[in-house]
Amino acid sequence: MARNEARLESVAAELSSRGVDVVALSADLSQAEGVAKVCSYIDEEQVEILVNNAGKGLHHPLATTDTAPLREAIDLMATAVVEVGAVAAAAMKARGHGVVVNTASVSGPFYGPVLGDQSPCENVVAGARTGNATPRSSGL
Repeated sequence: MARNEARLESVAAELSSRGVDVVALSADLSQAEGVAKVCSYIDEEQVEILVNNAGKGLHHPLATTDTAPLREAIDLMATAVVEVGAVAAAAMKARGHGVVVNTASVSGPFYGPVLGDQSPCENVVAGARTGNATPRSSGL
């Protein structure tokens, strides 16, 4: 899944040419409709591997009254990643197999005025990976 449909199709074609069964699903996870679209697809299809790579650079200060960009970043880089990952993990657990790969940038452990809330968002993703992990015995 990705916002840039042309880039997504290009990567899907590359993987397909290497024998990988792949579905390209265009969705903007910064929007509730995009998250719902992906979650609905996961509910209806048997997704075996989900690469959860939602994110973007954020160059907005935390000390500001203009908090809309901060909320948008949190919605994309934390809320959407956790929500989509949770839906996928539940479906995979019910089937007894599957893999969710959550990615996070290396900015998670660092904080600075230039990073805004990107570091906290990356830490949420890292916590979703390790803080409430599903045991391997479930097939995940």
